Amino acid sequence: MEEPKLWNAATGLLALILGVIKKAQSLPSPPLNQIPHNEQVAQQSQLAVLEKRVSSLESKEKGFETHRFNRLISKVTTLENKVESIEDELASLKDTVARLDQHTENTGNQTYKVV
Repeated sequence: MEEPKLWNAATGLLALILGVIKKAQSLPSPPLNQIPHNEQVAQQSQLAVLEKRVSSLESKEKGFETHRFNRLISKVTTLENKVESIEDELASLKDTVARLDQHTENTGNQTYKVV
């Protein structure tokens, strides 16, 4: 049950980071000649770090979705096998009932007590 919490945390963090990036992109930027060079480098570095985090989270999200999908496929396969087994058992029971019906017809509707 930890997966939903992890999923919610990852998607929340991803949304927060994407929101920060979009907000930063929408802010008017002063001309480059007005920003000190070291501040430009720091901003570019921070942006690169945020972009790497977003990429990493997107990759983890895809991996998580694949893992969940594979688990669901496994569960469906297990259920299909159980249904098939139940259908086989039902067919066997129907055969037994048919044989008992035939036996009852052949014996003139006599009933027997099974001990």
